[in-house]
Amino acid sequence: MRRLGALVLIGAVVAAGMGGSYGLGMWGSGGGSAQGTWRYIDVGGGSVWPSETGGCEAPAIIEFGSDECYYACEFDAGEYLQVTIPGMPGGYRNGSALEVRIYQAATVGTGENTWKVELQALGNGDDLSGTWGSAVSVVDTIAVVDILYISPISSPITSANSLARHDFLQIRVELDVEASTTTYFMGMQYRFVGE
Repeated sequence: MRRLGALVLIGAVVAAGMGGSYGLGMWGSGGGSAQGTWRYIDVGGGSVWPSETGGCEAPAIIEFGSDECYYACEFDAGEYLQVTIPGMPGGYRNGSALEVRIYQAATVGTGENTWKVELQALGNGDDLSGTWGSAVSVVDTIAVVDILYISPISSPITSANSLARHDFLQIRVELDVEASTTTYFMGMQYRFVGE
């Protein structure tokens, strides 16, 4: 590990469609909206990888306190990771925007970190070298080290190409501004409104 520092658990919450939560992890549901029931896609820290260009560190076991170990990716500002959802759930409402929540903590350094999340939807016959949708920022402050911080939910994120159920969804996350000394990505949760 290059440095010890700020652990970041990125939780992404997506708004679109069915009852439960799909995880590179599990399904879960909860709450609701005027349009339907919130559904969640959970992504663990061991399910992501560094981008080929400008990537963060690969997932590794990070220890906090006494033998409290978590999978995380070490970040510097301007670095990226990616993850794939290999098929949007069948209850996803086609074209619905996604929302994301970031989880983070620090072992060294405090301050406000800014993350950016962008999406690319791919259906049958789509170009794998396509563009990304507009990035949405998620800002949260680490006030004390070794404490988990859960960000506010982001504004809606629109993917490049129109996202539909069963589509292949590619996600890219960047640590845009880093106030803490070293930052670790640990996971994400995406939220969508179910049919």
